[in-house]
Amino acid sequence: MKYLVKKFDQPLKGAVQLTSSKSESNRALLINALSGNQLQLHNLSAARDTQTMQRLLKESGEVWDVLDAGTTMRFCTAFLAVKGSGQTITGTPRMCQRPIGVLVEALRKLGAEIEYLGQDGYPPLKIIGIKDQQASLIEIPGNISSQFISALLMIGPSLPDGLTLRLTTEVFSRPYIEMTLDLMRRFGVQSLWEGNEIKIA
Repeated sequence: MKYLVKKFDQPLKGAVQLTSSKSESNRALLINALSGNQLQLHNLSAARDTQTMQRLLKESGEVWDVLDAGTTMRFCTAFLAVKGSGQTITGTPRMCQRPIGVLVEALRKLGAEIEYLGQDGYPPLKIIGIKDQQASLIEIPGNISSQFISALLMIGPSLPDGLTLRLTTEVFSRPYIEMTLDLMRRFGVQSLWEGNEIKIA
């Protein structure tokens, strides 16, 4: 097979539209859902994790299956703690081997009722949700997955007393936390990060 390549005498001018990253898209979808889906989002990632997030946020089933989407598992666990009605969240066998205990413990301190349906510290989970907020200050290590921290930050505005996260160790994934806070600002959420504390009204 032969190809004919033509040389242009002048530079080409144009623009290539790139889709958003999975990290940006999944955060934007969750924040929008928490704020009542007031905005129509465009240019979302085509990744399966993002497609799974969109599917789950549109349905009202009793079982939320995230498949193998780790970001979706962590973000939707926090979402169901403030917006759910007793759903079970699960995933593939491999997903049910990925630890989620740090996030569950933090949500329990906030007042969520969460039951492990298998091994403690791992999905699947039965999430009753937060009826009365039990705390507004949560201590959590900074060297864990930023997805745990981001999940908590994003539900902060939905809590009656807001949320302050005190990071008890060095922060390993600061850019991803800053991405979360920046996207929240675009939805009108004010935050303050001073020292080792992040405050969400």
